[in-house]
Amino acid sequence: SDCIAASDEYRYEDSNGNIVCKKSSEGSDLKYYWKFEGYGAKCNSDITKEKIYGCYYKDKNNKAIQVTKSHCTSVSKPNSSSVACEKPWTVLGWGACSKSCGGGTQTRSVTCDAGYNCSNYPQPINSQACNTNTCAGVWLTGGWGRCSALDQPCNRDWGFCYFNGTQYRSVWCSNGYCPSAKPPASQGCSARVAGDDDGAPGDRNHEGRDRD
Repeated sequence: SDCIAASDEYRYEDSNGNIVCKKSSEGSDLKYYWKFEGYGAKCNSDITKEKIYGCYYKDKNNKAIQVTKSHCTSVSKPNSSSVACEKPWTVLGWGACSKSCGGGTQTRSVTCDAGYNCSNYPQPINSQACNTNTCAGVWLTGGWGRCSALDQPCNRDWGFCYFNGTQYRSVWCSNGYCPSAKPPASQGCSARVAGDDDGAPGDRNHEGRDRD
């Protein structure tokens, strides 16, 4: 039925072209109604298009006349939620990353399907960052230092004394990130130290072997 003439109803046309009648308390604006006109020309960044409505009224011959939207401000507007866009882009899978760590790039093929004006649709990205994790460094070491056993006094009148001691070296990571186990910075060592009357003063022989 034509609800435009009813004093307690207004009408609008939904997206399927159906006339919908609704109760309204706005008696002065009952002759105006919202009419669905289509969708926005371009898709938004979230791949949706907005529904577009115009404000109309019916003249005495029941002809729809469009007027400015200000005439429909007192009329409840139908649901104007957006709808999903068509997807004219053909998107293939991501390729291999250019680096295994430290921040690389990977790309994929994005092409516009024939028959579409793809300028009206947001283009999916065709490149992105990948493997942004920090690359693992390597442990570096310096040479072993002097064995502390060489500094022990040998209080024998002849022969040699044998002592155990410790020697040290520098150990550092090449880039500050080394998840592997850190090499030892010290180790046990042994030395043969000549007695006071055996050989020249200060004659001390470092065996140079790890006690472990």
